[in-house]
Amino acid sequence: MSDYLPSPGRLLARLNPVLVRWGVLALHAELLADGSPRTSPWTLLQDGLSAAPEEGCWATLVDAEADRARHYVLSAYAPGVGEPGSERAGWHLAGAPSWVAADPARRYSLIAWTQDGRWESTPQRTGRLDPRRPWADPAADPSLQSLGSDEATVEALATLLWRSADAWSYDPGRTWAAELLPLAAVAWNAIVDPEIALDPGLLADHLVALSGHLRRTPVPRVAAERTARLTYQLWGHLAGDAPLGVVSLTVPPAPYDTTRRALERADVLPVEHAEHAAAPARPDPTDPELAQAVRRTLAWGVAALRDAAAGTPRERRRLDLDEHGPVAYAPDGRIVRLTALDPAHLVLSVHRPASAAGPGLFGRLFGRRPVEPAGDGTDGQRSLSPSPGWVPAEEIRQADGELLDLDWCVRGRWDYRRWSGDSAGGFGMPGAREALAGVQPVDPADLDATLAELHPVSSTALAEVTAMRAALDAFLSGSGPLALGGPAV
Repeated sequence: MSDYLPSPGRLLARLNPVLVRWGVLALHAELLADGSPRTSPWTLLQDGLSAAPEEGCWATLVDAEADRARHYVLSAYAPGVGEPGSERAGWHLAGAPSWVAADPARRYSLIAWTQDGRWESTPQRTGRLDPRRPWADPAADPSLQSLGSDEATVEALATLLWRSADAWSYDPGRTWAAELLPLAAVAWNAIVDPEIALDPGLLADHLVALSGHLRRTPVPRVAAERTARLTYQLWGHLAGDAPLGVVSLTVPPAPYDTTRRALERADVLPVEHAEHAAAPARPDPTDPELAQAVRRTLAWGVAALRDAAAGTPRERRRLDLDEHGPVAYAPDGRIVRLTALDPAHLVLSVHRPASAAGPGLFGRLFGRRPVEPAGDGTDGQRSLSPSPGWVPAEEIRQADGELLDLDWCVRGRWDYRRWSGDSAGGFGMPGAREALAGVQPVDPADLDATLAELHPVSSTALAEVTAMRAALDAFLSGSGPLALGGPAV
């Protein structure tokens, strides 16, 4: 009786969980690339997948013929792993089928391919290749070690989300372990749950909501729908009915029944005690720092409403609201602006009139700033990271004269980025402290009662008060910035 030999399909099924894990990372990288040059280590290729999470290392998995035979080529490079001459592509191609290709300009530590369901490599290799798990070979492992288990992949996904987010370093309330890792668990569950992964509408909803936890402006719906289609086709590839990579967008969707069966047999499991779809991102109204920032912002708006209702001419108002947002004037002539994009994203800037002597400090605020003198008596310097992408720096710079100070706030937490070096930040920073003296915080629950006491003295005042009130309501609901008829930022 002949020995039992597993079928090629059964042998290649060992690759399925690796394909899923690699695909999950590449799909999220594709979603969050947002049209900009990719910096993510996980990438969808035209005909496969790419990884480069370790410096100097990389790996690719290519669907060589995109047919039911499922021919693959796994290529990798890990510095210092290999034999004399093995960095050359030709060394690895000795004995390879004609359909195995390699870039002669690249260095390699491994080129492996599937033949009758088994993995093979050049017979010139001294070390034996594991014919079932070549991705665990030392020549490929530095790039692919995150694919060794579902847990390791979720951790790698959390790091990918962190790198793709809007300036996490400026939000000390968010941490990798406390927020990004749980969010990555939700992201993983959505992709491996057939009820969501194979429903393009539900998956697109989830992907838009997921990106809203990472960025002030979620990804466009069309980008989420494209990623949802790629997700469906990745699982269709496991079933043998779709090619691998973005080329799958050019072919009809894979059959639903076979795709679902392939996903259910992919040997990956959802994370327990985690949701299977992301809920829309909303600030926590019970957060005391966020609540305080909102109350101070409302106080500014209410003070502007009072002056408008009394018919005070604009040139005589200490606090006002215009097309840029809330503005206040300090006794020494400094101008303070609040760019309130929504309750969770505020930017406070201090300006001086353009006619004042001396250069502005805009360039310094976005370059370097002085710190304590060094021990040798010279001035020390330390670099400043760039501001978050959602800060409309140019618009703020052009609003009122020369920019002196700048500070931004994410969910009630201020960054403390000021040229002045003063220890206070936010509404207590120099200039803002004087301009807002005596303005008492207003709770959102008391806003209607507070505004009910206002009685505009004229039809002109009534129109202005009505527009200001609408801007306050839009800000509180998160549907628009706090400004009079200004464009959403």
